[in-house]
Amino acid sequence: MSLPQKAVENFVKAQEISRVKVGRYWTIDKASLDIWKTDYDTRLVPLVAEDYRTCLNFSIRSHYGGFAMTNFGTRTQRDVGQFLFNSVQGKLGEIAVQKFLQRFGINITLDFDVRGVVVGQDITEIRRGRVANPPGIRVGIKSTKERNMFLAVPQNEVDLSERSSDVYILVRVALPSDHFLRYVKDFNGLSEVHNIIPDFEPITAEIAGFTYKSDLQGPTQQILGQDLAKPNYFALTGSLRKSDSEWRELIGRL
Repeated sequence: MSLPQKAVENFVKAQEISRVKVGRYWTIDKASLDIWKTDYDTRLVPLVAEDYRTCLNFSIRSHYGGFAMTNFGTRTQRDVGQFLFNSVQGKLGEIAVQKFLQRFGINITLDFDVRGVVVGQDITEIRRGRVANPPGIRVGIKSTKERNMFLAVPQNEVDLSERSSDVYILVRVALPSDHFLRYVKDFNGLSEVHNIIPDFEPITAEIAGFTYKSDLQGPTQQILGQDLAKPNYFALTGSLRKSDSEWRELIGRL
């Protein structure tokens, strides 16, 4: 895979890729980059049109149910386009985690009921073979754009016991901004513009890793130079747990 220079710089800032000093100059450590590329491929999950349809239906039901129509932590009203993008991205991240954990022989049930925001309970059931039980710990799944450098959790989601999770999983979802147009491009009413709309292709999600609540830093309103609307706890993506042994340890606690 090839990475844009800006993406490489972001991953260095997030401590996912190391750099070394050669003389007076800093350069990317090739061994670190090669390891990152190999690990990256193992964490990718493809999301198909049926996954997108499930998330879109949930988001539309949420929109018309009047849930979460303001930007979290602010009074700013979101337009439907921004709401659908955020909501679809979030639910795609959950499905990506579901598919990823199947590689370890475990199936999880996700919450796709529209009842409002239920924080800290993204996984509602754990299935091992024919046995199903509630999860042993509370899991929050956070979705973000594919080049984001940190996992951020609003302060009140961490400090309030009824809202906090024991562990937070970060998923970077490569959701295109025109996702809805791609999905409906074959609708008869769009025949005149059909040829200029890209095809709907599988959406790539990267399971970036997870962190326990106790390992979060903050709260702060600035992370790696980015200003946040409200204080957040955070973990840089380079500090996330992501090895197979760490995933198996987490699964053992679920």
